[in-house]
Amino acid sequence: MSILPKIIPIILVVVIFYLFAYNIYPKYQNILTAIKKMNELKNKEKELDLNLELIQSLSQNPNIQQLLNNRSLLNAWLPLKPNIEEVIYFFHLNMRNIGLSLDSFNFGVSNEKINFNENVLPVQTITFSFSGNFGNQFEKVIDLIESYVRILNIQNISLSKSGNMNVEVEGYYLANPNQPQK
Repeated sequence: MSILPKIIPIILVVVIFYLFAYNIYPKYQNILTAIKKMNELKNKEKELDLNLELIQSLSQNPNIQQLLNNRSLLNAWLPLKPNIEEVIYFFHLNMRNIGLSLDSFNFGVSNEKINFNENVLPVQTITFSFSGNFGNQFEKVIDLIESYVRILNIQNISLSKSGNMNVEVEGYYLANPNQPQK
């Protein structure tokens, strides 16, 4: 009988340890994890609130308002994608409309970002060249290039006596902000 009073405290300690180790401690860990996630969400909420305040303050700026109002025009001048199909369609259709045909049309898209100025967003280039026998109507071809709404830069024009003309043009589109700078 003298062993039972000595074993009861040990049994109680084992039961308490069992309850703590298998029931209470995992719940405690779950509570800590939930608190950590809640703090992360609060930090994200603060960051979103700051971004919202920034957006609201920027939207009050008259220059930003003007840009937002002219967004479609800006997208036509400097699109977000190369839009090669649009360029090919424009030149083929309009060359046909002025009675000229293209012998060849080549294009390439650069992945390299170009910064013209530190205050201007980086752009990437789309280069294309076309050739044909335009006779003495090369002025119409130049006018056609200049009439295109997209920002273009004529890189090279070569003319031959026989009326063959080769034109190299560079166009631009906004660089992907997630792409690393080269």
